[in-house]
Amino acid sequence: MITQIYISIGGDEYEAMDLYKEEAINFKRTAKDLQDLTKIFSAYTLNFSFPATPKNKQIFGFFGETKVLKDTNENKFPCKVYTNSVLLFEGIFNLKSIKYKNGTAENIIGDFATSMLDLKTRLGEDLIEDLAIVDIDYTPKKVKELTQGHSSSVFNGVNVSYFVPLVSNDRVWSYSPVNGVVLDNIASTATNTFFSENIIRTRELRPAFSVKSIIELIFKKYALKVECPSLYTNEIKDLYIHGNNKSVRANANEQKLKLRIPFVTFIASGSAPVPFNTTIDFANDFLTTNKFVAGTSIGYIVKEIKLSIILTNIEEHTSTDKETECTFRIKAASNNNIVAAKTEKVKDKMIQAEIIIPIGLFLTGFFTYYITIEFNNSVTFFDSNLTIDKKGNYLNVSFESNPEVSFNNINLKNKFYSMDIFKMLPKMKVADFLTSFFKTFNISVFEDYVGDHSMQWLTPKDVRTVGKSYSRATVDYTPYTNISDNVKSTSSDYNYFDLKHLKSKYRSNNDYFEQFGVEYGEAVYPAVKPDKPVPFLIQTGFSIVPPVYIAGTLIPTFYGFGKDTPNVIDTGESRYISNYDEPTLFYSHGIQPLGATFGIQSMNTAGHLLKENISSYIPVLPYNKQNQSLAFSTIIFNNIQYEASLFYQYYTIQIVRMLDPNVLTNTFTCVLPPNEIYVNKSNQNQGGGLTPTGFRLQNEIIIGETLYTILDSTIDITTGKTKLTLLNY
Repeated sequence: MITQIYISIGGDEYEAMDLYKEEAINFKRTAKDLQDLTKIFSAYTLNFSFPATPKNKQIFGFFGETKVLKDTNENKFPCKVYTNSVLLFEGIFNLKSIKYKNGTAENIIGDFATSMLDLKTRLGEDLIEDLAIVDIDYTPKKVKELTQGHSSSVFNGVNVSYFVPLVSNDRVWSYSPVNGVVLDNIASTATNTFFSENIIRTRELRPAFSVKSIIELIFKKYALKVECPSLYTNEIKDLYIHGNNKSVRANANEQKLKLRIPFVTFIASGSAPVPFNTTIDFANDFLTTNKFVAGTSIGYIVKEIKLSIILTNIEEHTSTDKETECTFRIKAASNNNIVAAKTEKVKDKMIQAEIIIPIGLFLTGFFTYYITIEFNNSVTFFDSNLTIDKKGNYLNVSFESNPEVSFNNINLKNKFYSMDIFKMLPKMKVADFLTSFFKTFNISVFEDYVGDHSMQWLTPKDVRTVGKSYSRATVDYTPYTNISDNVKSTSSDYNYFDLKHLKSKYRSNNDYFEQFGVEYGEAVYPAVKPDKPVPFLIQTGFSIVPPVYIAGTLIPTFYGFGKDTPNVIDTGESRYISNYDEPTLFYSHGIQPLGATFGIQSMNTAGHLLKENISSYIPVLPYNKQNQSLAFSTIIFNNIQYEASLFYQYYTIQIVRMLDPNVLTNTFTCVLPPNEIYVNKSNQNQGGGLTPTGFRLQNEIIIGETLYTILDSTIDITTGKTKLTLLNY
């Protein structure tokens, strides 16, 4: 077997090193590391030494020789490692030292490391909400449309799919075609309007996003080359995560406050001399003041103008942890300078603000200003009443002749519902999302170390396929193995496995735990706990929620709020505290008929808020249309058992084998031929389809008459000497 190591001597030019014939370069791969993000693409190190030949010393710039003039003491060099002319590794050689004997350089000592960062380091502290930007006008009309079907936006070449499930985050819905019979009745009736409590309100709904889209966004952002066949299966392509981020706000876009019909008001003082004349005209989005001073000889001095602004019927679109605030600003049309500003909170669907304009701005001449408005949350204020109260003060006399003019803003337009809805995803790190994704479906990450740094993300079902590029191969290592040299030991230190999702704060999950003593969807194996348990915990960072029916129907939903005592409003209905920032998974079941007619907030084409009816929806459940479940255990809903659990589909074979007393860990020493040391994608076994030859951790190994799976391996790529730790069937 011929191993060659090339060191860069500048740019793309590499020089082959002189090597010791007996030098061992050991490469270790371990199956238990396949779900550890710190081990995937880890900076593994190969330690070895070179003879200090003249050629090698020249390649390293005569490092350590003080008599040779050098421009730099560089000790890191780009490096490539080949076996039988096949590129195995590419990275950096770090020159550590040169060993001398009798004053003569003998050995050059260093180590080789891949140039790739481990996957967790590459992901860093990034959040899943930062993977994309999905800017839409999140109006009541759009929310209503998203309850009726999936939509998508393209970001960075990825089709990001989303919809709005009928899940309330603050109350328990009921249904009755007769008004007054049940509380929180969301049936569409003639008496319900947009502002009625008894229709589905925009603010209590949140969108859901495709898990497949999020995974593909991760591939794009971090330039990952990944083959993941399960992304195209029913288990994942219909899987969604709820957008229940605690902090949601509209896009920061300050807008001019517009009135469509102009009006003119003159402030007069009756019999007194007229000190000034003010015209306020919003027809062109501007506040215009034409000020002149009169009667100054008798000491009248204008001090200020006060605008009292009232906006009513303000409707918040999203429930958040922040109180909704509005900032009004008076700006000069000539230079956009702010001359006055006021921020107030929304109270009882109303904002009241008083803005004082210093009279120093109005000493002489004609001045044009405009009013802007900005909210910190997504709102509408269509059909609001805007009241402007103009007051002029001179000395200590309040001048209030004709003080108020009111105008109903029937056509008032705004865009305070525009937002990046992807920011509604829960606060979850990308690294934690991937780790939980791997644990949910027992996905292992197999790396391709031949040049292109690609990966295969495979479930046990993927590995068991036949003829695919990622399928396992069965290889007979008997000719390469000393069968008599075998060490056997127990297969696992654990005798009890506990598989579950995140401990949830949802009310339904809390009720389930109090009733049954385990988390919803939790599975243990074996069912009977051993007398001396040595447990192994597999826990994701996701949650799933028990479904419930909307009272008075057979329409499934789930409660999007926690277990805290609710607040009872004036109508006697309960309002709960939303359960924010819990990464919650469910399956979309596509558009289905409701079998009833619900009222929901919406908007017509003219921008007026109104109630509309819906008679279809997208059910969300912890199992998909093929009855494959997101629970680790068998779950029951509507007297139907869903037995195709995560444990049954992805974990049972592996865990049952590890607890079988006849299954042992076996350690063998082999000498592998060159064609088994590296993966050869261009060479497939006869009848094996696209499955490549060469050593891969997913392969099954035959030694003697026994079939094994691989736990870990250490391969000397210069000699083929290999230590294998295997698990027998």
